Amino acid sequence: MQLFFHFGVAVSTIGSILWLSAFLANAQINQLPSVLGSAISVSLAVNTVGQINPATPIELFVMNSHDEPIGVGFSGGANVTLDPGEEVSLTFPVAPVNLFLYPFDPEVSIQGLTTVEGNTISVEVIKIDDVAPGDISVNVDLEGAVYLF
Repeated sequence: MQLFFHFGVAVSTIGSILWLSAFLANAQINQLPSVLGSAISVSLAVNTVGQINPATPIELFVMNSHDEPIGVGFSGGANVTLDPGEEVSLTFPVAPVNLFLYPFDPEVSIQGLTTVEGNTISVEVIKIDDVAPGDISVNVDLEGAVYLF
């Protein structure tokens, strides 16, 4: 007799296939409790900083005013190292955009001074004194809202 494991249940190939099919047909997917969802959303500090037109190209300028190199990366793209005093210009054809700015030193915390004019987002990265090391995520959603967390 041969055994197969499916969802942690041992099933023999002789006569049990119908039972397993009936068992899986009655399986239910339960929704997560709403308390968990609200706890997660409350724990993220989100700061909306502006609005752009999500259907036209989005220009994003990042300047490193921090005294150490930082990393700049985005979903679906490459990571770039930005040395102190350097800046980079990125163009995204449409929203959404997810840009990550992070220090290479795990003990450092950074902040982004952000402005939005038209479809141009400018972020100046500075070091801050904080007890918790941190990075920055700049996001543009499908409706064009620009926010940081």
